[in-house]
Amino acid sequence: MPYSKWPMSKQGVKLLDMRKPDITQLQLTIGARIKERRKVLGITQERLSELSGLSTNFIATIEIGQKTPSLETLVKLSRALGVEPCDLLRTEPGAEEVRISEYVENSLQGLPPMDVKFTQALLRFVVDYFKQKAEEHGDS
Repeated sequence: MPYSKWPMSKQGVKLLDMRKPDITQLQLTIGARIKERRKVLGITQERLSELSGLSTNFIATIEIGQKTPSLETLVKLSRALGVEPCDLLRTEPGAEEVRISEYVENSLQGLPPMDVKFTQALLRFVVDYFKQKAEEHGDS
């Protein structure tokens, strides 16, 4: 079998080649995936620190690729971020499907009830507006 730098999984997702790992690239990939997921959830490094039990500084060094998390740390972070550890090892940015409902739900956490209701009404208005525009242009 010829050497392939990026073997494909059964699902067609590129996987890291563990026969000859590029540690620097692995550190950057893991850090980027953690930061991407944290941003999707709308949480700060401080909040991720609280959820994972890791220091904010340590999380920051992982996100910028200066440190490689241990397996235990990777599991703590993945649990705090609501993903499987393997999701943080994928090499393709955006490989994880982002659900808008999850983003909205997490963004609304901690807001006063009146602000939540206003945001929901505003979101409904915006969605209805764009649906109407799509129908007018035959894009639906």
